[in-house]
Amino acid sequence: MLGEEIIDRKSNITVKGLGLLPVKTTFWSEKQTSNLVGIVNLDEISCKVEGYEIHHGITERKGGVRSFITVKEVNGRPKKYEDGAISGNAYGTYFHGIFQNSGFTQKFLNVERKKAGLGAKKYDEWPISREIDRFTELFESAIDIKKIERLVEL
Repeated sequence: MLGEEIIDRKSNITVKGLGLLPVKTTFWSEKQTSNLVGIVNLDEISCKVEGYEIHHGITERKGGVRSFITVKEVNGRPKKYEDGAISGNAYGTYFHGIFQNSGFTQKFLNVERKKAGLGAKKYDEWPISREIDRFTELFESAIDIKKIERLVEL
């Protein structure tokens, strides 16, 4: 969606993307899912990150566009390839869960704060399990669980 165009081979349809990144994405029917380890490729940040990918296609960077992450490991096995794209203030990647890497998140947010003329700030780590628990509590406080259980006959 961030790129210039999206091609769906199955339906033979091409649509324009938002044009924020000089890339072209081609969808295929086979889904790619993998656990990943990589290195972030920003001028101000070079650090290890862990995450996962889940997508139906491949994105090609146009001439001279930098990748966002160099993938070093896929599903626990060494494998090297470039992922994502950077253009101006737009960043794109198939690398999900990147902001769960607190070291990267701290550095990335402070680079962006500096660009905006703001000083560095310390961000506390937040485990995803804590956020899931907070969401669950909020959800349960906003709905009638007993009524839903009666409706689905639990």
